[in-house]
Amino acid sequence: MNRHQLPKDLTQLNPGLMSTNELRETHEILWELIIEKESEENQTDIVIYEIEQIRSAVKKILTERVERQMDEGGPRGV
Repeated sequence: MNRHQLPKDLTQLNPGLMSTNELRETHEILWELIIEKESEENQTDIVIYEIEQIRSAVKKILTERVERQMDEGGPRGV
């Protein structure tokens, strides 16, 4: 997945339907977006809201990744 494939409304992002690679790639893309938004000099309410929406999507992805890891028997090497 790349930036252009992300839904405009991140609440429609469905991590349960993503492959492991898509989860990882989307996680990385969203963090890049957060860094870009936080680096903007003009932190308007709209930008702050967008950052919150992106962070919410990251949380959903992290939750899915953790659940899958637990289903696989936990972290390897532990």
